[in-house]
Amino acid sequence: MIAPDRIAAKRRRPAHIALTLFIAICAGLLAAVATSNFLQRLPPEISKTEFFSEVDERHVDKVVIRDRELISGTSSTRGAFRVRMPVDDLLVHELRSRGVVVEFETSSDLIP
Repeated sequence: MIAPDRIAAKRRRPAHIALTLFIAICAGLLAAVATSNFLQRLPPEISKTEFFSEVDERHVDKVVIRDRELISGTSSTRGAFRVRMPVDDLLVHELRSRGVVVEFETSSDLIP
């Protein structure tokens, strides 16, 4: 004969699994909503061509380069923007020669 406590444990198992699954789904939904809200607050990403066009037309005064691969700034015509591209010393020199103020930031700078 099976002990009563083992019978009760077997009955609780499906409820425990259902509760765990429900909590996991809720956590996933919260993470999705938080990620969506975060991404909506980011400035729009523009192409390299659009970026160089904005610089050539002198619509960009300052950029911040993060980890030598993400450039963010503000254009006088289109507002805030970001562009992903590898950044080398030649590009930095070119931007500065066109009057753009260049600042650098690394991901480790952002961690408290």
